[in-house]
Amino acid sequence: MKKKYLLKLLTTSLLAVFLFNFSGTGLTRAATSDTSIVIQPPRIEVVASPEQKLARTFSVINRSNFTVKLKLVVKDYKQSFEDGKLEFYDAETEQASLWLIPQYLEIGLKPLETKDVSFVVSVPKDFSAGGHYGAILLQSAGSATNLNTNNFGELVLLTVTSPDSAATATAKAVNFWTGAIQQGNPVDFNFKLQNTGNTHFNANANLVLKNWAGKEIDNYNIGQLTIYPGTTRLFTWRWNGTPRIGVFRAEVMLSNPPPNQNSKIVDSTWFIIFPWPIALLVLFAGLITFALVKYRKYIFKKTSKWVDVAQKKNLKIREKFIQ
Repeated sequence: MKKKYLLKLLTTSLLAVFLFNFSGTGLTRAATSDTSIVIQPPRIEVVASPEQKLARTFSVINRSNFTVKLKLVVKDYKQSFEDGKLEFYDAETEQASLWLIPQYLEIGLKPLETKDVSFVVSVPKDFSAGGHYGAILLQSAGSATNLNTNNFGELVLLTVTSPDSAATATAKAVNFWTGAIQQGNPVDFNFKLQNTGNTHFNANANLVLKNWAGKEIDNYNIGQLTIYPGTTRLFTWRWNGTPRIGVFRAEVMLSNPPPNQNSKIVDSTWFIIFPWPIALLVLFAGLITFALVKYRKYIFKKTSKWVDVAQKKNLKIREKFIQ
């Protein structure tokens, strides 16, 4: 009776542990910070030939409750770190100030006002084919020192085409990895992509998760990935609400932006989800149950032996008494 009670108690405890560790599903990404000044769209891509001029427009929105003055400064920029952080600087050759011309040098915005800002991309005659990257930065020109506008503005991605040399974006997967054995919930993935071309590479990415039999169990749209020429970019993703145990395969699929959305698998990795803390808890509980059962048997055996000895003594006493 006691053995059945112990086994029932153990089963109930383990069930409670599993229910306690349950959580929802999803793939998380780093949150972006908000600001009082918003630019829409945050970046504009332009394809042009030498000696060609093109005009584009973006909007600046003041979401604050006070009037602001902003000066517009043109800078070159490049990706300096694998995590995608950008560095703004003045290039020594083919600098952005030669081809990127904003409509205004300074603008003022009333509270909740939206203003359209035009700019002209004018490609010089002798510009090299490939990617050129400039930014129209917005910097505080008034007394509103509480505005965080450092290195904040419109990114302009210019691709110069030429009949003499081609603009190419050649991306290849450097590595895609996660821990071979994971506890699960969550599982982190790291994906490194390199662009060996002379202009930026754009692609829509999906993280596809399959079980050991190849059945798809989750598919997450990561969004658009941009890798600048001659750089390597590291992307980090997190899979929440994973299955509790099993063997799985993760695949990174890249597709061209619309309308030519041809998808292909660029890298994949296998991994195992094994919740060893829970496994240790089960093992520990099993050992305790086994020890209790063995101890009960030991006590029962020893008690039985004492009873046998007592019965033999009582029998001898009765025999002597009868004689």
